[in-house]
Amino acid sequence: MHVLLTAVIVVCAAALGLAAGTSLAGAFLVPAGSGLAGPVEALGYGLLVAGVAAIAAGVLVWRLDTRALMRVFLVAVLVTGAIASVLYLRYQQLSAARAAQAETETTTMTETKTIAPVAAPVE
Repeated sequence: MHVLLTAVIVVCAAALGLAAGTSLAGAFLVPAGSGLAGPVEALGYGLLVAGVAAIAAGVLVWRLDTRALMRVFLVAVLVTGAIASVLYLRYQQLSAARAAQAETETTTMTETKTIAPVAAPVE
């Protein structure tokens, strides 16, 4: 039981570290004009923070008794669930905005104009 709770807490800490590290790196550390390398840099920072958070959580939780471990487990699961819900809602908002923008671009590209010839054809 102790090992299972510790494993779940470590996974929750890693997930929170990944979300926090990627978000903060994307906002503050990755330059705006980095192109396709920007998301990879942000993900790299997120994985680094996730690893540190998982190791720190494992070390801190390993010596707790079962009662304290259950409290930490409940807090970790609730916080991770809340953060995951917020990220999912934000993803849905961005997907809807992206779909609306793509539809607007599609309708403007399909509108064609008839252009009159400049001169009469030569026979």
